[in-house]
Amino acid sequence: MNTRMRMRMGTTTTRTPQSLLFIENVGNLVCPALWDLGEEAKIAILSVTEGEDKPLKYPDMFAAAQLMILNKIDLLPHLSFDVARCKDYARRVNPGITILELSATTGEGMQAWLDWLLDEPAHHHHHVPDDQQTRQTRIAQLEAELAQLKAENPEPPRSPTACGSLPPEGVRFTLGRPGGES
Repeated sequence: MNTRMRMRMGTTTTRTPQSLLFIENVGNLVCPALWDLGEEAKIAILSVTEGEDKPLKYPDMFAAAQLMILNKIDLLPHLSFDVARCKDYARRVNPGITILELSATTGEGMQAWLDWLLDEPAHHHHHVPDDQQTRQTRIAQLEAELAQLKAENPEPPRSPTACGSLPPEGVRFTLGRPGGES
């Protein structure tokens, strides 16, 4: 986000104490890692329902992130998700990444998340790969490792979940207005 964009939003390039601006990407985990938005830190939020392989599947995002939040940990008893493996994958991509486990439902890990957010921005040093060639080499290594893991542990077919895909068979949606009007 450049100065002109911030001014249009009514903000300046200086922050007021205890203020935060979140810029959320609700698309994929590839593009947000590649664009400098003037942020002080990139945070990757990984839900345990997504699978522990995401740091290897989307290495750019996890390499660029200073923090990974492992979210929805209250669901772990109901899932086949290896927390240690996920953390290992994230640290293979980014050895300096901080990892917090969080459940918004139970509140577990919430204080650590708030403490991280309110910590001095200088402590959230931005991880920058040495150069483009080193980064591309590392991405190729991680993609090869992911392909090997997939070959060793094939997943059962899943219903598409990308934007624009159809919902799983039997799922129905009702359109309506607030207050119950249809």
